[in-house]
Amino acid sequence: MNYRVKYLLFWRLFLLIPLLVFSRISPVYSGSSSLVLVEKSQWPDLTDDGDFDDLSLALEQSLVYCQQLPPETQFSFGEDSYSLQDMVQSLEILGEFLQGNPNFGEFKRFLQENFQLYRSLGVGSDNTVTFSAYCSYTIPARLKPDAEFRYPLYARPPGLVDVHAEKFDSKRKGERMAGRVEGKDLVPYFTRKEIDSDKILEGKGLEVAWSKSLLDILFLQIQGSGWLEAPGTTETYHIRYAGDNGLPYRSVGLHLIESGAIPKSEFNKAKMIEYFNRQTEERQHDILNYNPRYIFFEVVSATHSSRGSLLVPLTPCRSIATDPKVYPRAALAWIKTLRPKIDGKGNVSGQEPMMRFVLNQDEGGAIQGPGRVDYFAGHDWKAQKMAESLWFKGDLYFLVQKR
Repeated sequence: MNYRVKYLLFWRLFLLIPLLVFSRISPVYSGSSSLVLVEKSQWPDLTDDGDFDDLSLALEQSLVYCQQLPPETQFSFGEDSYSLQDMVQSLEILGEFLQGNPNFGEFKRFLQENFQLYRSLGVGSDNTVTFSAYCSYTIPARLKPDAEFRYPLYARPPGLVDVHAEKFDSKRKGERMAGRVEGKDLVPYFTRKEIDSDKILEGKGLEVAWSKSLLDILFLQIQGSGWLEAPGTTETYHIRYAGDNGLPYRSVGLHLIESGAIPKSEFNKAKMIEYFNRQTEERQHDILNYNPRYIFFEVVSATHSSRGSLLVPLTPCRSIATDPKVYPRAALAWIKTLRPKIDGKGNVSGQEPMMRFVLNQDEGGAIQGPGRVDYFAGHDWKAQKMAESLWFKGDLYFLVQKR
């Protein structure tokens, strides 16, 4: 399989105008108001149109994450709280059952007998969520700078400190801050302007690669991970999320629309790139600095898989990203929505149902609140098309073993 996507993706942020609008909103949500217990008589069909081998692999990755957590960790499913042991046992018994290669009927009966089902209230009167998709992203790059490739991608700085609020207040599950120590105080970390324009990290040995385009770096940062096309090397390099500066995400695309740079009716990937490339370097920095959030990376060989925010490998078509303030990390979920129908030539010829079990293993700056889910489509050209085309409403459920 070719794991390097050959074309720039105009992924969840820039393809669709509604997503640009939603990405501006970053309120704090209560997990207790986002999920409700479903009575047995009201369970949906729970059809799965995927491969159970992939599901088993994704379950194993959630287990790896859970096994690294402190024993007092709690997971919120609506108004109900489950212990780390509950979560681990949920994943373990399901993984063991799947080893017996059950058919769909056996699988559904097993879930009904052993699991609780919670439905997401989503947003709106129809209790739906909006699904988008993402995949690994590829940019041209160099491992050493030259006259063309002169914009650095930085590793996680040693002075970057993560603060998880729930360790200090159990009511603040999923809340995180990032900063740096200044004297006796923890202060906000440097902004994008300070890092890129003012070059405050330059010369500290943090550069992991160089790009020829500031916009490519932004796209990669929004995507969270991807691949580097670096001619002259003997292997393909995977570049993945290693931390962020903790500052709020602001949509550059929406900024260009609201400022009148690109009319809303004409906004698309080509228009944005064309407009950006016409600007001076100073103006390009000004545009990108509208978004103060900054992502740091690590570069590894291509034998390493894409990782999500749980720092375990993502499983194509079995991993999703949600807001960790709303939905339980690592948990088993079931989604029902639509997906684009893609032919062998990469053309989208309509849409078709998509129903499958997934694991909640990632998060994203634009994936905020109970009404958004991002589906990890994988690495190949079909994943690219999925990421470009999937934007549908649907239903989201979470499952956990009965106590």
